[in-house]
Amino acid sequence: MSTNATITVKCNDGKFRQIYTHWDGYPNHNGRILQQDYQDQKKIEALVALGDISILASSIECPAGHSFRTPIAGCTVAYGRDRGEKGVSAQVFDTLKESQKKGLQQFNYYWDGEKWFVNNELLEEFLSSLPD
Repeated sequence: MSTNATITVKCNDGKFRQIYTHWDGYPNHNGRILQQDYQDQKKIEALVALGDISILASSIECPAGHSFRTPIAGCTVAYGRDRGEKGVSAQVFDTLKESQKKGLQQFNYYWDGEKWFVNNELLEEFLSSLPD
């Protein structure tokens, strides 16, 4: 069974972009990957530029041979890039409040330009409270 999540990012243009993730949205997976591997604004904006994703991984750069059917370990799997789906672009909002009214899932990650939050808690603190 999947654990869906959203990732919402405050982008440099002042807009908020939100994508859906289908698998492993719980903090021990998506949360840890975002906290460890997505701390650079450019990389984070490139992640949401992929649009909705099947599963988040530490890299958005994928070698030849990576696809939805033949994913390469460590590479994010995106519905548009890797399966050719249409209509999976990031949703764009003018305010964070607008984004929170659309498509929220069990876990919702938000990058404010400096740090990650999950369901309105600071992600770093939330992760430190979880058992290993």
